[in-house]
Amino acid sequence: MKKTSLVLLLAFMLTGLVLAQEAEDQFDNPLPETAVEAPVFVGSEPSAGAFTVEAPRIGLRAGTESPWATLDFGWDFSLPLLQGDFPLVGDNNLVLTPGIEVSPLSLGLTAAARWTPLAFADLSFDATLASGWSVGDFHGIGLNRDSHEGGTSTAFYDGSPFGGVIWDVAIALALYGDMGMLKPVWDGLPNGVAPIFIRSSHRFAFSGYSDAANRGEAWFRSGDDGENRDGFSYGGDLWLGYRLPVLLNSVALRACGYIFLNAPAGWDRRSMGDDLMRWGFSFVLGFSLLENLDLSLETRFLETRREFRHSDDPGWGNVHFVNRTLKDAGSQRPAFGNVELTATYRFW
Repeated sequence: MKKTSLVLLLAFMLTGLVLAQEAEDQFDNPLPETAVEAPVFVGSEPSAGAFTVEAPRIGLRAGTESPWATLDFGWDFSLPLLQGDFPLVGDNNLVLTPGIEVSPLSLGLTAAARWTPLAFADLSFDATLASGWSVGDFHGIGLNRDSHEGGTSTAFYDGSPFGGVIWDVAIALALYGDMGMLKPVWDGLPNGVAPIFIRSSHRFAFSGYSDAANRGEAWFRSGDDGENRDGFSYGGDLWLGYRLPVLLNSVALRACGYIFLNAPAGWDRRSMGDDLMRWGFSFVLGFSLLENLDLSLETRFLETRREFRHSDDPGWGNVHFVNRTLKDAGSQRPAFGNVELTATYRFW
């Protein structure tokens, strides 16, 4: 127990050094969970040379931003692709992953294809088809309408259980590596810096809801704030971390951003702050508890939130978000985000 405590203490001290060296009202609509895929710090890689069926896995994701947890199941099928003797292309694979996602508010089917053309890059394509229902004031699907009753903007829910489908298609590029990759060209590389890793991901997605009559209609998804709309979005992140050969197998800093790219007719995007990038900064710990069980604990210690006028007025929370206006142009304020736990178990 004393040895474990000492290891954890040293890991936190190391993370503090990295921090020192490198220098969404909760995002009104929190960063979508599909915006960026977190890197996998531990676990088996697809085998090269032959078609391979990887171990099926089940994952659980829960956080303080929402009372709902999400359970997902996926199965990887790996194919060797454009492999050669050169180290940068020796282990190229195409990994196909069908899956299922379920939460207390939604049910969905997922499909993904991830190609590794180089040892330091992934190109992925993914798609989701989902529907849902409501539990109390939390809505898994449905429209977020504006009543305009009596000349006053009032948001109200318009939907029904399994009332239509939500779908996404996306393409993403991830670049990654660690200092150990420099070993072949730098014999003097200190062993202590080899486990330092960096990863950058960029994802462009198009989302839609079958019951939205036009792109100017907002809709709910998985219990969020209902600020989604048909159209394109971008999500990106940057990781800087350190791998450890112990129970606490990685520590990392993560910076992420998300923005809707389309401008529906009739929306004053600048006035409501919809054209602003929504930033988040997190501290991430990765754990390898068992041979097949990994945990990730992400604490978003800072995020940017839009600052609106009259936010303290009675009834302000019922005003449809399209009619909210920023206090000043580009007005944002820093705030604490959330804590999220992700667990992944591989069956063999």
